[in-house]
Formats: sequence, C-alpha cells, structure tokens
Amino acid sequence: AIDFETDSLSEKLQPLERAAPTVFVIEGVTMYISAESLRLTLGTLRSLVPVHQVIADLMTRDFIDRYGKTIKRAIAQLGANMIPGEQPARPFEQAGYRQISSREIADAALRYRSLGWLVPIARLLAGGLFSGYTVRVFETA
Repeated sequence: AIDFETDSLSEKLQPLERAAPTVFVIEGVTMYISAESLRLTLGTLRSLVPVHQVIADLMTRDFIDRYGKTIKRAIAQLGANMIPGEQPARPFEQAGYRQISSREIADAALRYRSLGWLVPIARLLAGGLFSGYTVRVFETA
C-alpha cells in the first residue's frame, strides 16, 4: 500500500526484482489523482521496471456526472475528490504504454450474475454505463 501524497513510490518499489515478469495493479486510484500525477507514477514504474504490465480501472468524468453524483458527494465529505478525465487512458499513452485489453465493468457484472441477456438492452438505454467505467491492461511499448 502507498499514500501517494506522502510516500515515495521509488522507495517502496526498491526491493522489487527487476528481471521478473511484473504486473502492477492500480485499482481505485486513477479517478482521484490528476493526469499529471498518473503520468509521473507511470514514469516511475517504467524507470524501475522497464518491461511490465499495468492493470487499472478507469472512469470517465461523464460516467461520474451521470451515474456517480451521490458517491462523489459522499467521497467529498470524507475529504477526497473524484477527478476523472475525459480520456482516462491518455496518461498511459503519453507515458509510452499501449493498451492490450479492456473490459467494461457493467458488462462483466451483468454476465457474472447470469444476466448477460440484459447487456444489449442496457447498452441501448445507458451506453455510458458501459463505456465510462472499464478495467484495462496496458504494457510498456
């Protein structure tokens, strides 16, 4: 675990074996930090472990505005802000990563509950619910 406000990512990752296949999971983080902070984090990962993959959940601003107003207010009351961008994958691209897969969380949730038959209907009624919150896998290019 890391507190991005006070901890040094480089120091936390120093014991990491650089030659071993490595996957970093950035979960529940990207919607709370700026694109610049994310680019700096990715730059640190690339400098410490040049070849790796990153799995991250990414959320668009439109998704939060449409479907997450209540949770956004609750999180603000706790002292945090949700600041997802319009193109949440852009910092990865700018840091030299390429996306190798993407999974829509709403699609996965419906299929997990054996409700896959609802996916086409839900896409028609609430397309942003699907495209606005995803889990993506990136690798260093």
